[in-house]
Amino acid sequence: KEYQLHQFKTLHDEDRNQETERYCVTAAWFREWEAWVCNKARDPPGPINNKSLIVNKQTGPSLRPNVDHYKFSENIWKFFLSQYGGGPEVLVTNEGSVRVSSPVDNNVRVSSPVDNSARED
Repeated sequence: KEYQLHQFKTLHDEDRNQETERYCVTAAWFREWEAWVCNKARDPPGPINNKSLIVNKQTGPSLRPNVDHYKFSENIWKFFLSQYGGGPEVLVTNEGSVRVSSPVDNNVRVSSPVDNSARED
């Protein structure tokens, strides 16, 4: 817990003034994580579940209105994803558009065996 809280604070401080694309996490999941690392909850949160953030329109994915969420840098998103898994990845670009993808599409592997057969030495 202490490591995760320290890592989050470090990454957050580093990214605070950056004007970059932001990754969304549901407020409900983040509050569960926050309660756990601050010793206000007994159990850690489960995998990230961002499905409630997205609505698919004819023009493409969009953030669902009136669903609370937090926006974080890529470093914080990758940190949370490495610790908890889940998804989908919800990215708000600098232009304001929304991109949604499965973490598997971004080469994130959760509980997958390592395949060294194609490795070049």
